[in-house]
Amino acid sequence: MNNEKVYIEGYIVGLFKETTFEEIGHRIQLANGDIVDIDNRFVHKSIEPEKVKIPQIIAEYIEQKKDDDYHLLGAMIEIRSHKNKEIDEWFEEDDNMELFTRAYLDGYKVEEEPKYTVKFKATNQYLCDDDGIGLHISPSFRSNFRKSDIEKLSLTEVFDSTLFEVEEVTE
Repeated sequence: MNNEKVYIEGYIVGLFKETTFEEIGHRIQLANGDIVDIDNRFVHKSIEPEKVKIPQIIAEYIEQKKDDDYHLLGAMIEIRSHKNKEIDEWFEEDDNMELFTRAYLDGYKVEEEPKYTVKFKATNQYLCDDDGIGLHISPSFRSNFRKSDIEKLSLTEVFDSTLFEVEEVTE
């Protein structure tokens, strides 16, 4: 007999008793739909809910609303009147309303946003903004920009222009 610990994942859907007075364990529904009875001595509940992944812009919105003492419903209602339509569009997609709720209540992780280098094809120089002298071009240095960084610099045309070569950075 092997003494390896095994963990199963499921949801508590009820209790079971061997006598009419004594609670013995939990009825657990497994991922495949099966329901099993497990003695309480062997049931260990997850203490911390799993954190969902959300985009940086949504994380910033949540933090702003929490700093302003908004409750969940107030933060959700405020999305409609928010200046940034990207937040409203994200909120309306697929299951993002549920993701927003879980992030607001249980915490979140920020999705890693892809980063890009921007190269001027005519001069073979790269767009830079990280060496203390401001936005400039350089033949030897290059900065990694998130799409939101490029948008803040009002340079979104680099993605569609034949004058620039935009490459996603793989780290």
